[in-house]
Amino acid sequence: MKRILAVLLAALFLSGCILSQTPMVNTTNVSDVDFSKSANWKEGKACQMRVLLFPAFGLASVKLAAESAGIKKVKLVDYNFEDYVLMQRACVIAYGE
Repeated sequence: MKRILAVLLAALFLSGCILSQTPMVNTTNVSDVDFSKSANWKEGKACQMRVLLFPAFGLASVKLAAESAGIKKVKLVDYNFEDYVLMQRACVIAYGE
């Protein structure tokens, strides 16, 4: 019994048991976005950290990302996930004017 418990605990810690969110299923046609002016866009970022199965620290939302850079009109949203052995950093990046 102790051996099974040890194997389960080792699997828990070594498997990277952090949940990964996939991008939202709603997509938008960006053919009408003028990317020639994208050099002037602001970039805002909002991140959250997850350690094992504990609740997330921070909040990754489009609203907070836009507010962090003073963006009034969001043109594009991107997601970034950095996975480590025991934790994950998930960020939302908003671009706009």
